[in-house]
Amino acid sequence: MSLKNILAKKRTFKTQLTKLRQQIDDEGVLLSDLEVLKSKFKVLEVDLNTTFDSLFELSTEECIETYINEKEEIDERILEVEFALSRKLTKFVNENKTETSGFSVTKSENNLNVRLPKITLPTFSGGKLDPNTKIWWERKLEKENLPTVTDLLEFLKDHARTLNASKSVINVKKITNKSFAT
Repeated sequence: MSLKNILAKKRTFKTQLTKLRQQIDDEGVLLSDLEVLKSKFKVLEVDLNTTFDSLFELSTEECIETYINEKEEIDERILEVEFALSRKLTKFVNENKTETSGFSVTKSENNLNVRLPKITLPTFSGGKLDPNTKIWWERKLEKENLPTVTDLLEFLKDHARTLNASKSVINVKKITNKSFAT
């Protein structure tokens, strides 16, 4: 490749680097756009390094110092673009974490409004295998101090609305202490 072509590529890549920085700094840029710009940046960085390597090989002793200085300036610009991209991506990630954590904070002139996430209470189906139902019944029975089996069955009968079909089973027999005598 000729020196003239390499210099033309170098100018093109420098222009692309400047445009890339402007796109990153744009206020309307989205997270998906930043991901695309990040991949374009990596390709551009490799292309610039390859172009300067070729330029160093073909340049004369008089011009090489100029190209080295230009390469150092471009390396600084590349670093600035990389920092800007990293900061912008971090900002988007942090904003997404705040949004998905369930609460939001808005500030008006003199008021600070905080919205906490809605808390969902555990629901139980009343099924024997549902751990929430088992825990609920254990706590309920611990609170009640039921001395006899009859008291226990009366308690279950009163609270059978959570057991769906169990109430009909309890209602089948009349509850007396004689029913459980052995």
